[in-house]
Amino acid sequence: MNTDAIWLNARLGFEHILDPAGLDHVLFLMVLVAIMDFRDWKAVLWAVTAFTIGHSLTLAWAPASFVEQWQGWIEWGIPFTILMSGWLNILRGEKGKNGSVRWLMASLFGLIHGLGFGNYFRMLSAGSDSKWADLVPFSLGIESGQLLVVLAFMILSWAFRNAFAIKLRDWNLVVSGMGTGIAFVWMLERWP
Repeated sequence: MNTDAIWLNARLGFEHILDPAGLDHVLFLMVLVAIMDFRDWKAVLWAVTAFTIGHSLTLAWAPASFVEQWQGWIEWGIPFTILMSGWLNILRGEKGKNGSVRWLMASLFGLIHGLGFGNYFRMLSAGSDSKWADLVPFSLGIESGQLLVVLAFMILSWAFRNAFAIKLRDWNLVVSGMGTGIAFVWMLERWP
């Protein structure tokens, strides 16, 4: 694989995150880190990376027939992951921001999000000598895009909370509650 192909795949992964058609992905990231602030940078990094790993695993191994057969449920499952992440934030609060529950949840939910993007990735890597040669830079592009989205969200969160003297606990309730509400509407719209 040449350098141009590596950069192309990395750019496509990065753009996948920033694509306006993929707002569900951005909303998931916002809800995932709504309970965290800059002091929790390690937990943020672990959660985002766990999500990327789950996403990448299904891109690599999900058979096209499975994705096609279950596409309706996969599209419904994506907002379900947002809803569940919001509920975890609301129910567990700051107790739930660190540890294995969050990164395990993020990696499992990454599996579902990866299934939703599987057909596109298969078309992208069709005719390639190595799916892994396409997947690794694509996943690194996804990871960098996600970290950029999360960083921007956390900066805005910090600025907003400081400007209006809002506690992180209350901010979490607002963001997670809004994310849960939006996800519920999407779930109704996407019912298979």
